[in-house]
Amino acid sequence: MVISKKQERYYWFIFALAIYCMLIQNWGIAYWDQDESAYAGFAHTFIESGNWVVPDFMWSEAHRKPPLHFWNIALSFKLFGVNEFAIRIPSVLAIIGTLLLIKFMGKNLFGKAVADMAMVIASTSILVIALAKISVTDSTLLFFETLAVLSLFNFIQSKSLWYLLFFVLGIAGGTLTKGPPVLILTYGILGILFLFKAYRLQTLLLFFISLIGLLPIYLWGKMAWDSDGGIFISWMIDWYILKRGNGVFGQTGPPGYFLLIFLGGLFAFSSFLILGLKDRLSSFFNKEKRNETTILLVAWLCGGWFVYELITSKLPAYAIGALPAVAILIADQIVNSRYTSHSIKWQKFAKGTQLFFTLLIGMALLVAAFWFLNGMATILAIVAGLFTLGMGIYSYRIHNKSFLILCSLLLLPSVFAWTYIVPSVEDQRSTTKIAAQYIIEEYNSNQEVIFTRNFSLPSFPMYLATSHFHCKEIVYWELTKDCFANNEIIIFDEEGYTHFRKYTTDLSDAELKVHKIEGLVPDRGNSTHYYIVSSRKTKE
Repeated sequence: MVISKKQERYYWFIFALAIYCMLIQNWGIAYWDQDESAYAGFAHTFIESGNWVVPDFMWSEAHRKPPLHFWNIALSFKLFGVNEFAIRIPSVLAIIGTLLLIKFMGKNLFGKAVADMAMVIASTSILVIALAKISVTDSTLLFFETLAVLSLFNFIQSKSLWYLLFFVLGIAGGTLTKGPPVLILTYGILGILFLFKAYRLQTLLLFFISLIGLLPIYLWGKMAWDSDGGIFISWMIDWYILKRGNGVFGQTGPPGYFLLIFLGGLFAFSSFLILGLKDRLSSFFNKEKRNETTILLVAWLCGGWFVYELITSKLPAYAIGALPAVAILIADQIVNSRYTSHSIKWQKFAKGTQLFFTLLIGMALLVAAFWFLNGMATILAIVAGLFTLGMGIYSYRIHNKSFLILCSLLLLPSVFAWTYIVPSVEDQRSTTKIAAQYIIEEYNSNQEVIFTRNFSLPSFPMYLATSHFHCKEIVYWELTKDCFANNEIIIFDEEGYTHFRKYTTDLSDAELKVHKIEGLVPDRGNSTHYYIVSSRKTKE
């Protein structure tokens, strides 16, 4: 299949629309708890303290990782100021870079038509856009994983030393971003390739070359070890390696979890994903049908996806390293018309799955319209939901003749969610930002802020830190009247404030300044109240 100039223009238009979706409202949406807020805190602490080695911030211990993503955020803060838009720039750039890698490094391996289409498919994915809009480490990790894998494959085919350099850079950047995942992916691929005699010498060479890529994380790890006597590195090994396989924070799931994530995240193309998996896996185990493209794709899927189905711990982003392979798998089915080689029974099953997930997304938009939105946003959500339902049924009927419609259909929920749905609940979701802004406006930054329990919401101290307020935690039953004598600002929840007033009846209401803020706990969705309490002294 040859892509015409007109089709290519359509592709770039969809790609540009996806980038628009990655950027829209990034300046107006508060930090997401918990990960994004913690990462903002790490970057801010790097800048303020001058210690760029060990990440540290209030209520963020569980989110500590190798520092590359935090360094990127700190650089963005330096360039654009400490704000929500700046924290998301590194993620947006990493995702755009990943998509361009699929296009330009994938064309030598899978053909220009497949690589171009895979770039467009990946750019419209709900998963990819979410990674760009929430500044988590997985966006940066995905870039380096994609660089490492495509460089590995290109080296196998071309033997160019440039690809060896890019492979090492991918390993170095990936490990310095999140540690083991890039090694699980690349060593998983090398393990599959080693099964085939034709690749054994190359896989051994690539394995030993990859060790060079571990030098940056070794040097950083040594500096981190020297800075605190090994406390942080020991914790990280225990938390991210020894405990991660069994799941933490209840983040577990059964085998098939990531299949559902990919089917839902690429719902408009889920039929091609099912047929592509069947096609490539059956060819992989059939010596007569097996070819190099099949071996490379299956190896990528094994190292980036299938291995994570076998462990108890589950989070949607764990298998994100396989998403480019999934997009290529789908594009290959469409470009080379491979879907026609499947039985009618399989085609109907795949199309039915696609229809199910599309209708599910359409219904979700309608539910959002009636339960979460109001005014014009409600009307637009209803229109978007009905359009999704209608296009889902239409694409089921014409199936393989509607690539641009499928891309638009896949992109629509993301555009609508980030343009209307998320901003519509921002006042309730950004309670910590509202509370912090109240403190910033009403008090001097030389007044200390005391949290009376671990709220586990790093966004709260992060917003205060940007205005140079010092925060600390003292449980409410240990508070003394000296806190008010020192003119400190005290933050309670409902339980803490009730307890506080019960045991401070000698303090009259006239002596206290109390401000109550209602909203939602961002990462849990349940309602909460914050009581901001101080003596009757405010800033001049």
